Amino acid sequence: MSVMNSIKSIIAQKVYMNADFVRDEYRIIDDLGADSLSRAEIYMDLEKEFGISLPEFIDSDTTVRDVYNHVQGALDNKKQESIFMSLKEYNRFREKYAKNIKTKGESK
Repeated sequence: MSVMNSIKSIIAQKVYMNADFVRDEYRIIDDLGADSLSRAEIYMDLEKEFGISLPEFIDSDTTVRDVYNHVQGALDNKKQESIFMSLKEYNRFREKYAKNIKTKGESK
């Protein structure tokens, strides 16, 4: 399932609507009728579904597309952090390996 379809499914569940009828341009509060409880549940479900952390950003003008943009941005940041951590781990390993080689070379 695509990111957008997952988001639409989560939103639809919380506003008691069929996901097929949720459109990108619909406003979460004004068009879909999300109240404060359903908005909180949307945040929790999005964070759980995608393994991300989101600030509270849904207001009366927030559309489904806006939610997608926030989620996609958080996913992109998560991916970049993962790559950065992998590079950090690689550099630590490389430094440790270089020290071991240097130590072995000095002991001969």
